[in-house]
Amino acid sequence: AEIEIDVRAPNPLVTTTDSISSTAEIEIDVRAPNPLVTTTEKVIVKPAESWTKTVQFDGYLGSNRGTIEISTIPAIALTKRMDYLIQYPHGCVEQTTSAAFPQVYLAKLTKLTKEQELKTTKNVERAIQRLTQFQTYDGGFAYWPGGPESDNWGSSYAGHFLVEAEAVGYQIPSAMKSKWINYQKKQAQKWSMSNSSYFHNRHKETHQITQAYRLYVLALAKSPELAAMNRLKEEPNLSNESAWRLAAAYWLAGQKEIAKNMVKNRSIDVKAYSELSYSYGSNFRDEAMILETLSLLKDDKRAMKLVDKIASKLSSKEWLSTQESAYGLLAIASYAGLKQTNKMKANYLVKNQVKRTIASSQKIELIEISENENGSTVKLVNTGDKSIYLTWNKMEIPKISKVQKVAQDLEISTVFKSKTGEKITIDKLKQGTDFTFEITVKNPGNKGIYKELALSQLVPSGWEIHNDRMDSWSSSAEIDYQDVRDDRVLTYFDLAPNASKTIIIRLNATYVGKFYLPSTHAEAMYDHQIQAIVPGKWIEVYP
Repeated sequence: AEIEIDVRAPNPLVTTTDSISSTAEIEIDVRAPNPLVTTTEKVIVKPAESWTKTVQFDGYLGSNRGTIEISTIPAIALTKRMDYLIQYPHGCVEQTTSAAFPQVYLAKLTKLTKEQELKTTKNVERAIQRLTQFQTYDGGFAYWPGGPESDNWGSSYAGHFLVEAEAVGYQIPSAMKSKWINYQKKQAQKWSMSNSSYFHNRHKETHQITQAYRLYVLALAKSPELAAMNRLKEEPNLSNESAWRLAAAYWLAGQKEIAKNMVKNRSIDVKAYSELSYSYGSNFRDEAMILETLSLLKDDKRAMKLVDKIASKLSSKEWLSTQESAYGLLAIASYAGLKQTNKMKANYLVKNQVKRTIASSQKIELIEISENENGSTVKLVNTGDKSIYLTWNKMEIPKISKVQKVAQDLEISTVFKSKTGEKITIDKLKQGTDFTFEITVKNPGNKGIYKELALSQLVPSGWEIHNDRMDSWSSSAEIDYQDVRDDRVLTYFDLAPNASKTIIIRLNATYVGKFYLPSTHAEAMYDHQIQAIVPGKWIEVYP
């Protein structure tokens, strides 16, 4: 097993002189070289039937946990999808919003413990506070903190989250909200098909749904822009997904007959597509939005068809973007508020503990399985008269690194150089050595321009990163945003076909010892099929 561990003595550091002593205590987190892995298993337990599972955790001690989700609605792997959103390492306006947004609605899906309520509240409040760093002078929200220009979709999405959070009791800065509403109104009023800034093969559909979503969140904020809504409704060849989103805006604005008539004969299916940027959309995201509208219109018959489709994808092993994951959960939460379900009845037993009974009207019940129950048998019996959906989630950090080199429509090459520009090996470095880590990412040109690429590089604990912003030195590569932390550098940029960019990280071999250099990973944040990985390795710093 390979794990990097910083050891902390049981007693604090004590410094003593003849008459004066001082004490200092430092808490240091231990970082495993591998990411958290979640596996799921789903079954349907019919009345009087049972499900049995032997708990088998294999990860590092302290990283293992499990949950059993039982529900009266189709399984959605709630724990897995929420963990993915909360632990997602990048933090643009879309991802910041996606991580917190579903937590506003968790109480609609399951009963939270006091600890879960506190954690959820803190997460949502932290997201609200962080969004203040994105707001621009005109009231919209930039894609990255401190960005000069507002992002069209991100402004609507972040505002949507703020309005919904305020509706359930969270405090939103009044100036922040009023500036955002003014921005949204100005953007809605000046919108037309001819002033689009989108240049890709979904130009028309993306431009329309961006306006439809903007109008929807304005209506949700009780500031509908009816003139702009009417103009969009009369737009020739209005796309299916835009019509559904606009119908929700009309419903919220009190024009319910118009809303119903707009979608009376509309399909609930969306043609397959996926965007790397712009609205960060896909057919799955848009169908989740349609489900949200159907729930609003109380159209249970058509909603149920989409619930099965969306829940099936949420509970599958398939990768979903942050936008897809968040909106899928939002849509299910909206439907859960509409649907009246039968009470769940079940018994479950862990180890040889007392049998516990569940009799709940909640849509989802969560049973936590701790690391201490490793090797024990869990048994659940459905004692009700309706089938229940069950999902077993197992979360752990693997002990043995299985990272392999990957080059899926993206390429990475790495090189280490001395201060004088000569190539060096880093297997063994003398303490105090300054050097650079050059990472080149190339778009081989198979899928056109790549938007919103993320390059993640964690560094060994024995190395320290030079903060180039403090040293008045920078890489020559043009990037959108870079997040330099104590132990990692996260870099974001676009890449044209057949083009490449080289990111330079300046480092120092600071501490003596043997350490693990984590893998180098680049990916398109909204298309998991575009990624490249260079595996990590052990390195040494000697005195």
